[in-house]
Amino acid sequence: SNQPFDALIIGAGISGLVAAVRLLESRPAARLLVLEAKDRVGGRTLSTALPSSGSGGTDWWDLGGQWVGDCQPRVCQLAEELGIGRYQQFNEGRKLLQLADGRVTNYSGELPSIGLLGNLDLAQAIYRFESRLSVSGRSSLVPEAAGSEPASLPELPSDQAILDGRTMSTEAAGLCWTRNVRSLLDSTIRILFGQEPAAVSALYAARMFHSVGDFERLISDMPDGAQGYRLVGGAQSLSLRLADRLGPGRLRLGSPVAGVEEVEASSSASADAPDGGARLAVRLSSGDRLLARLVIAAVPPNQLARLALPSSEPAAVSLQTAVGAAVPSHYAKFIVTYSEAWWRRLGYSGELFSCDPLSPIVTGFDGTTDTGSAALVLLSAGRPSQDLECLPTPEARREAVLRHLAKFFPHDSASGLAADCLHFAEKFWRAEPFNGGCPSDVAPCGFGRFHLADLAAATAGLCDGRLLFAGTEFARRWVGYMEGAIESGERAATAAATKLEDGQDG
Repeated sequence: SNQPFDALIIGAGISGLVAAVRLLESRPAARLLVLEAKDRVGGRTLSTALPSSGSGGTDWWDLGGQWVGDCQPRVCQLAEELGIGRYQQFNEGRKLLQLADGRVTNYSGELPSIGLLGNLDLAQAIYRFESRLSVSGRSSLVPEAAGSEPASLPELPSDQAILDGRTMSTEAAGLCWTRNVRSLLDSTIRILFGQEPAAVSALYAARMFHSVGDFERLISDMPDGAQGYRLVGGAQSLSLRLADRLGPGRLRLGSPVAGVEEVEASSSASADAPDGGARLAVRLSSGDRLLARLVIAAVPPNQLARLALPSSEPAAVSLQTAVGAAVPSHYAKFIVTYSEAWWRRLGYSGELFSCDPLSPIVTGFDGTTDTGSAALVLLSAGRPSQDLECLPTPEARREAVLRHLAKFFPHDSASGLAADCLHFAEKFWRAEPFNGGCPSDVAPCGFGRFHLADLAAATAGLCDGRLLFAGTEFARRWVGYMEGAIESGERAATAAATKLEDGQDG
């Protein structure tokens, strides 16, 4: 049929699929299509079956985003709605910390213990870090309910302008006086942003931290922390079940989009008009051209920058500038399965953290599944991830990671057990097609003012309010997390439903 769609959604990650499902819930008769460039749904979530110690011989693990917490109500409610269970992240036992000089120490609790002076320095650094960044990141530049016309972003307040001229490397250097705490902060920034501290705008970090609430919640593996729970069957099951809810004919995989353009409206905006009331056209890389009354773009900023978007309004130019400057994170994830969770037997929780920028592992957790299949989940980010990716073969990367893992257990028989794994799986997210990186894109120094949630509000009137944006980077809460992806997807769906209703479309 040549009849235009009521809505075209670009991107079948969590945000795009949530937007599609919520829009259909409010307008069940809407003619809707989700376009996905990849051959799968899920975006930056990816669950895979690997050899395991379980009775079935395989089990499911996440090579992408995986953790949720009670502090993230939307993702917990969505999992319950979709019939997906969750189970608590194992955190009993001693945790391991590798200092910048290579020494390994163990501790219990949320924050590492690095000696009396180090503990004092860490406590004051976190306090100053939270107070300085949260104050400067507390307010949006554009109201969430922006007007119907595209708006220009106002000038930054002075405190935010100062932060936007600084990197997180500069900020971290001014917060502490001991080497161990400085290296600890640097590694924390790597794992949160997937970039070296010198590549992250301090203002962008302030906005991100404010969207979460507090620093300790970000690093916590308690039920109310960001690493509190895992989803049964893997986090990609959220997208798989959302896709099932779309119904037949509403999802098209392998369909990369080249651009979005405005079309000349007919004298009537109703479905009975010759063009069916279409206002936008989506051009696919295949050459196909689909008409729609509105479009929701739910892709990472670095991918949005590749699309030709309509409008030369100032806010649209700001948006294109922001997404063009967005830097994809360098993130690698490794799942190492074992015949038993030997670290538990030795009194360790499986949680480890490295402050050495020259070693491959930045952090790791017990990855044992709800069925008891033993594994460690290891993460590399920033320069360590880039260095690993430069190694010539998967075997060389495996050897480097397992050799580093063994260093966390220098006085235990566990150093040999670390290398004796059933299976080793790797995922370098910068190599993922139509993705660009994981967990999210970040703003470099000088571009932190282009907060994407602000830009989404400022551009609410673009194309007569028919071009909307979603994705975790566009969230107002929990930027960079599945929670943020859901929030921005639901917000886009609400705006789309209102627009279709106001225009009596569909």
